[in-house]
Amino acid sequence: MNFKKIFEALKAIYTTYFRKTEINKQVFAFRRANNDPISLRPEPPEADRVRLYAGLIAEEAFETISAMYGDPPSFTIHKEATMELIQKMPVDVDMIEVADGLGDVDYVVENARQEFGIDGLPISEEIQRTNMAKFGPGSWVRESDGKRMKPNGWTPPNIRGELLKQGWREPSEGPSSDSES
Repeated sequence: MNFKKIFEALKAIYTTYFRKTEINKQVFAFRRANNDPISLRPEPPEADRVRLYAGLIAEEAFETISAMYGDPPSFTIHKEATMELIQKMPVDVDMIEVADGLGDVDYVVENARQEFGIDGLPISEEIQRTNMAKFGPGSWVRESDGKRMKPNGWTPPNIRGELLKQGWREPSEGPSSDSES
């Protein structure tokens, strides 16, 4: 009996099924429903998939940063330029740096959630609910980049409601701002 092989098999089962975060499980369910490729080991995806995820990461980063500053037009200009570069530049994946960058993004995002006092689990559950609703009747995939689009009647996640459940109090007059403007 080869105990090392048995240990490695048990370790793989544990890592695959028990050590996953809730968001990992949610995203896996979305990817499976969307028929997205599931890689069983670290490897660069096709160039169009690299561009898709680079664009999605940039889009969400610009959306978040814009929300922190009241959505100034200068962010839109930089977002458009960044999105254009993502589509035009040649893809040359450095797996070590990608893994490091994605890990850093995870860490920084969770750190920001804690800074803003946001419990991310109910937010991700609400986003998961609405993402899975994208597979309802009338849903479609945009040919230009493979992004799943929302069907008619789709409603966005109720982030406001989730924040209120966590004790957030809406400001009486618009977003907060600092006095250094």
